[in-house]
Amino acid sequence: MVTPKRLALIILLAIILVSSGVFYVLPSSKWKRKYHNLLEYYSESQDLIIKLRGNITHLSYIYDLLDEQYDKLQRDYNSLKKENKLFQLEYDRLNERHSHLQGKYSNLQEKINPPPPPFSGDPGVSPDVAAEIGTRVTCNFRYNEEQGYECVIKVVNVTHGEEAYDELKLEYVDIQLPRSEHHFFLVKIQIEYITAPRPLKFDKGFHLFSINGILYDPPSVYSLKPYLGNITFYKDWRAEGWLTFEVPETEVTPLLSFASGGNFTSGYWFKLF
Repeated sequence: MVTPKRLALIILLAIILVSSGVFYVLPSSKWKRKYHNLLEYYSESQDLIIKLRGNITHLSYIYDLLDEQYDKLQRDYNSLKKENKLFQLEYDRLNERHSHLQGKYSNLQEKINPPPPPFSGDPGVSPDVAAEIGTRVTCNFRYNEEQGYECVIKVVNVTHGEEAYDELKLEYVDIQLPRSEHHFFLVKIQIEYITAPRPLKFDKGFHLFSINGILYDPPSVYSLKPYLGNITFYKDWRAEGWLTFEVPETEVTPLLSFASGGNFTSGYWFKLF
C-alpha cells in the first residue's frame, strides 16, 4: 500500500526527472543550431580558401610572366643604351669632322672670295657701325693720291692693360712702362693685298680713336713680332702683324681706322672691344 509519504516522494522524483529532461532538451537544441551554423561557415570558408588559392595561382603566373617580360625589356634597354653610345660617338666624330671641313671651307672661301666693299650701313663703313673683331672688310683706298688700291683687313686679336704689358715683356720687347695713367693696346691685324699697283707697308694707314672721336698717338714701333711696319705687301699677299698703341687707362673701347687720314668721318672702321 502506497503511503502518502511515499507518494509524495514519487511525485518529487517525477518532477525532477521531467525538469532534467526539459533542461537537457533546450541546451541540446541550441548547440545543434550553433553546430549547423559552424558547419555552414566552415563550408563557405572552404569555398573562399579554394577561390583564394586559385587567385594566388593566377597571380603567381602573371608575376612570373611580368618578371620574364621585365628581364627581356632590361636586356633590350641595355642593348639600346650600348647602341646609343656607339651612335653618339659616331655623331661626335662626324660633327668634329664637319666642323673641321667647315673651317677649311671658310678659310678657302675667304682666300678666294673677298667680301664686297661696304656700303652705307654695312660693318666697317663708319665709326657708328665699326666692324667687329674677326670681321673681314674690303677697303678701297688711295696711296699718294693714286687710286686703284684694294685690300681686305681683319682685326684678329686685341690685348690691353697689364696683360698687354706683360705680353710685351714676355716676348722680350724693349719697351718702357706706359706713361702715367696710360696703358697699351696690342692689335693683331690680318691684311690681304688684292689690287696692288705697287708694294706697300700698311702701318701708317692705321689710327686709333676714342669712341667719341679723340685721336690718339700713332702706333709705336715697339711691338710684338711680326711688327706690321716691317712687312712689305705685294699683290695677293696675306699676312698678319702687330701694332702697339698707348692710350689713357680710361680708354677701353677704342676704334681703329684705316685710310681715314686721321679724320673721324672717313676711312674704314674696326672695333677693338
